[in-house]
Amino acid sequence: MPTIRVERRIAAAPEQVFAWLENAHNYTAAPLCLWEKRGRDGEEAAYGTGAIRYVVGVGAWFKEEITRYDAPHSFEYLITGSVPKFVHDGGTVKVAAADGGSHVTWDTTYRHPWWSGGKPFGWVSEKLLRTSFEGILRAADRDLTTS
Repeated sequence: MPTIRVERRIAAAPEQVFAWLENAHNYTAAPLCLWEKRGRDGEEAAYGTGAIRYVVGVGAWFKEEITRYDAPHSFEYLITGSVPKFVHDGGTVKVAAADGGSHVTWDTTYRHPWWSGGKPFGWVSEKLLRTSFEGILRAADRDLTTS
């Protein structure tokens, strides 16, 4: 069962970093994220609790629901549909104040059923997702800290 944790320090206020990360359309600034569309608004905000977002990345399509929203600190999401098939235990993005900026932690755990590649495909998807998450955080850093 792949578990991914990606962390990055961004020299911007936590409120700015959270606002950038909650808006999944920003993810398309990263090389491996090709397309994003919000399918349903959330309760507290456009990407708040209950929001549905669709994301297409290199080699995958995801339907995700925001399951917990605590601006500007964290949000949690669940992949509810995907190609290839993911059985998702959930993902969390946390933003904390850190030494003149923000520390971001992105965690997710999932698996692929045997008929969707199982463990062997998990090794491939773990590398793709880790690279994608790192690219998204680099894009956030670039967008928020470049004048």
